[in-house]
Amino acid sequence: MDFKRTAVVVWAALLLPAAALAQSGTSTIAGAVTDSTAGALPGVAVRVVNEDTGVAVETFTNEEGQYRVTALVPGTYRVETMLDGFDPVIRRPITLQVSQTLAVDITLAAAGPELPSDQRTLSRWFNTGAFANPALFTFGNSPRSVLRGPGIMTTDLTLEKTIGLGGNRRFDVRVEAYNLFNRVNFNIPGFTLGAADFGAISSARAARTLQLGTRLSF
Repeated sequence: MDFKRTAVVVWAALLLPAAALAQSGTSTIAGAVTDSTAGALPGVAVRVVNEDTGVAVETFTNEEGQYRVTALVPGTYRVETMLDGFDPVIRRPITLQVSQTLAVDITLAAAGPELPSDQRTLSRWFNTGAFANPALFTFGNSPRSVLRGPGIMTTDLTLEKTIGLGGNRRFDVRVEAYNLFNRVNFNIPGFTLGAADFGAISSARAARTLQLGTRLSF
């Protein structure tokens, strides 16, 4: 009986330091997210991922562009950032030690106007965040033909038949079909900065059109 009590006390004494060590080993990753001009970027989605366990913590930068993720266990991490109008950034590997506060500052570059094909929609054909009005009395730096609209594909068909009626008389029949397969060909997106339809496609070219013409010659 005395031996069992002693064993329980010994095991408890061995487990307590390990638990205390696990609780005191928390660390922190913090930093600032800015643009290429060193301006603070609020509202940036920040995701801190433990690459050893896959556990992720998500947060957003505050009004000063600062973020802070606490209660992290030591290990190898990556920091992912995302904000509309900017290219996403991933910083890795980040090695975090016990009870360490590590500063990971990130600079986001403005994304180009072209969107990947799998991200284009009729309501957002290009990255509208890539454009801004220039300062007063200054010129912008956007080149001509910086964007491409949706492609156009159409099939037109013409059939014509001449029927002789004797002598100099003849009857001509002509059938024309434009966009024979009735494919939807969208117009270019709105291109006026600040307008409600900027970057959006709200119309399409004509659908299939059929024409019939006849002529009698004599």
